[in-house]
Amino acid sequence: MTCTLTSPMTITLRLSLSAAILLMISGCGGSSTPSVPVSTPTSAPQSLAKFAYVANDLDNSISMYTVSSKGTWTPTSPATVAAGTQPAVVVVDSQGKFAYVSNIRDATIGQYAINQTTGVLTPLSPATAPSGALPQDFTLHPSGNFAYSANSNDGSVTVFSVDRTTGLLTPKGNVALPGNSVSSPIAVTVNPAGTFLYVINDAVQVLAIDATTGGLTLQPSSVYAGERAFKLAFDTTGRFAYVPDNGSSNVYEFSADPATGKLTPLSSSPVNSGNQPAWVAVDPTDKFAYVSNRFGSTVSTFNIAASSGLLTPSALDSASGVDFPWPILFDPSGQILYVLNEDGENVTSYATHSDGTLTQLGTVPTGHAPWSFALVSAP
Repeated sequence: MTCTLTSPMTITLRLSLSAAILLMISGCGGSSTPSVPVSTPTSAPQSLAKFAYVANDLDNSISMYTVSSKGTWTPTSPATVAAGTQPAVVVVDSQGKFAYVSNIRDATIGQYAINQTTGVLTPLSPATAPSGALPQDFTLHPSGNFAYSANSNDGSVTVFSVDRTTGLLTPKGNVALPGNSVSSPIAVTVNPAGTFLYVINDAVQVLAIDATTGGLTLQPSSVYAGERAFKLAFDTTGRFAYVPDNGSSNVYEFSADPATGKLTPLSSSPVNSGNQPAWVAVDPTDKFAYVSNRFGSTVSTFNIAASSGLLTPSALDSASGVDFPWPILFDPSGQILYVLNEDGENVTSYATHSDGTLTQLGTVPTGHAPWSFALVSAP
């Protein structure tokens, strides 16, 4: 029996005035000085992040911050570094030595060295590596040896090798992906084991990863996850996966076969989240999932069943102070959740609690039309 939940508990906040869609974003800009935290939980959370970076789509820049042990972001000096045209997704390597950003209009991946003392980014030489057309997403393999970009304008994924010493990317070729009418991959996720790449196209496509070369082989299994499926997220074990459908109010739930990579819908899939869900973040204990709902300016909280992976809406409040939220990420400590607000042009931090509730800590401004952010773990 399939049961679809239709009324999760979400906290409705200030509605976005923007009617923009993906790739057509406008905003009012932010200042360069972070605000004072607005509240403090009874037990102050500890951050294990050292630096943070935000890709600003309309500024063609990356904002840079140091992160305190309390999770407070402070702009570096200088506060930004130049990126390519329309930077989208910024990521950092597991060593905390290099950062990368996909530049959509340039069809390149920017590559930077991270100053271990100040957090300031310096372009490598060369400063970019070529990708396919319109690289809307970019991700690193857990080993750090490979990387992949989702190229929405030529229906492909670019495979890169990564020099762990210099940080430089070397393109190894593009893997063409099929589509029902047109192939337009927009997001890529590697499972925690590093054995499969999941690509959001007109369906969720599965590609096996060669452990030696990083090469990709398309698998016969693909699965529907809504008309505008977005970034796939795994729990920490890789047993369960969740995909928000930005064209509806649904989040699709799956189990993942570790041998074949095949995704199988769970019995309650999809569950209702909020207006146009865009991102799922699973907490490090695998007890809770948080979903940002862009057009509703809400964050939904779900309990995760340990044995089945099923999501059930929490009866507890989740977050306040979000404005057209997009990516949401956990601090490496798991004690702080960060929410990027596209219309608010800021990042809001929240202390996490054992019952799934969130307490707002503070807000820091970003550049214009922030698209993504990444965190560097402290040693």
